[in-house]
Amino acid sequence: MRRIFYIMLSIVSLGVVSCANNREASKDGKDGKTVIPENLKGVPGIEKFETAIDYGSGDYWISKPENPDKDVDVIYFYPTAYFSNDISKCAISDINDAGMIARGTSFVNNNCEAFRETCNVFAPLYRQSDVSYASSLDVATFNSFMNFTSSQDPTASIDYYFKNLNNGRPFILAGHSQGSSTLMKLLENYFSKNPEYLERMIAAYAIGFSVTKDFLASHPYLKFAEGAEDTGVIVSWNTEGPGNKNANNFVVEKGAISINPLNWRRDETYAPVSENLGSYINGETVKGIADAQVDLERGVVLVTTEEAKNYVMAEQFQSIFGPESYHGQDYGFFQENLKKNIADRVKAFKN
Repeated sequence: MRRIFYIMLSIVSLGVVSCANNREASKDGKDGKTVIPENLKGVPGIEKFETAIDYGSGDYWISKPENPDKDVDVIYFYPTAYFSNDISKCAISDINDAGMIARGTSFVNNNCEAFRETCNVFAPLYRQSDVSYASSLDVATFNSFMNFTSSQDPTASIDYYFKNLNNGRPFILAGHSQGSSTLMKLLENYFSKNPEYLERMIAAYAIGFSVTKDFLASHPYLKFAEGAEDTGVIVSWNTEGPGNKNANNFVVEKGAISINPLNWRRDETYAPVSENLGSYINGETVKGIADAQVDLERGVVLVTTEEAKNYVMAEQFQSIFGPESYHGQDYGFFQENLKKNIADRVKAFKN
């Protein structure tokens, strides 16, 4: 499998995307349509959410085991997999956009490799925003935008999952980048209205998007991980090199916090590459590439190894993520340590 950042680099050659307003099962209401908030009516393509997706159809799942054989589930939301050739006309994907489905499937195959030994993998398709559009929004508009979009397909899919697919099993939430932003909005909104489900949540791996101190203070029913085996917690980090120190990175917010994915500490204790159990690159597990140290001031995980520099984000994305971002390898660099951590948290939850 190609490296994630090479997948991102090649998106511009995948052709023109459709901006058709596909019609799926309508939501209940006077006219059968979802009401679009006034401040979002100018978003190109936002009208697609006027109709709902029926997650009872297998067509809208990248992964949906017919006969789950493990006693723990993970429900995973893929990162940005939709890229528009003209965001002024179409900033929102169709649910059946071929490029999004192909890239979303690749992300599921790569990032969910860490979960497959322990969990049944559920991964819904969901309509999402082009990254250049989302990153152009001010903070208030972005939060409003994510509150609305997460209340549509992601909420419908996870509600269908709990009512029809979960069957009382403990579960893990996971995402990356836009998928993790979506996951955080679900924790904030859907789970606050359905707190009984949180009793079975082993952890929420909201990787590649900021979890901030202010967010946690505003949602005291949510806790950030303090170590390797606590459960019912959020686990998160963003991966950068020293060259990003003063750079703008769209996924790194003020007040962000991270946990070290090699030693599972919240402090600045350095974890050398010798503690890395293996990275997942090109669809293969290889000798660990990255070291890791939490930068408490910036709230990220710093990687300083020379080999890691081969995996810096493509130049065309550096205006969004900075010159030395390893956003595309938030999962891949630490895959084997993450896999062990998932198993450890599952065991701790069962005990």
